[in-house]
Amino acid sequence: MRKLLVVSTLLLLSQAALAAESKIPYGDFYKRLAVVEKQGLTQVSPAFFLLKPDGSGPCILHNAYLETNSQTIAVEQTSNGELMLPLDAQLKQNKAELVMDFDGEPNCAMSIQTKLVKPTAQISNIADLLAVANELDSLMKGHAGFWGKLFLPDFNGISLQLRKDLNINSVVIAGNKFNVVNHQVNLSNEWLRGQGEKPLDLTFQVIDIKPWLAN
Repeated sequence: MRKLLVVSTLLLLSQAALAAESKIPYGDFYKRLAVVEKQGLTQVSPAFFLLKPDGSGPCILHNAYLETNSQTIAVEQTSNGELMLPLDAQLKQNKAELVMDFDGEPNCAMSIQTKLVKPTAQISNIADLLAVANELDSLMKGHAGFWGKLFLPDFNGISLQLRKDLNINSVVIAGNKFNVVNHQVNLSNEWLRGQGEKPLDLTFQVIDIKPWLAN
């Protein structure tokens, strides 16, 4: 099963409860997207995925769009299940709904994750990694009321998500050796803060950067 480092289930779409179409108020997504603007984040963002209930893969829709009384806006879904929703205060004001059309009866879960929006090619030193870590921490704290818990787990640092085709057991970053577990490398806040602007090359290895949270 794919491990989701940050997941908040918004809804479970079950065969017994729903037909081949489902609607969710856009405002549920807007208040999470608005944290990016409120916190002044430029490198990370929340992301919304439609997945199989066990997290083993995406649930691909037949069609998805945002609908108000006066307009319809197409919503793209990527091959990994992400729904590319805009941050639009007017859509919230107009009480837009996300309409999802399924090919058959749905059995899916909507979940929130974090994603890196800054290209990894622009991350050239440890200070850049620390900046990403700080934004992920701010994003998590900004969503503290949305995760369904009074207290979030401690933010230990970041988890580098490596390409799945890399068959390696360890990597060397800024002269230090780190183990690779499930295509992930965890870097603590303390280590990041102590490295300054030491250079690194991540372009060919890292596809995403996630929060590393305490168990």
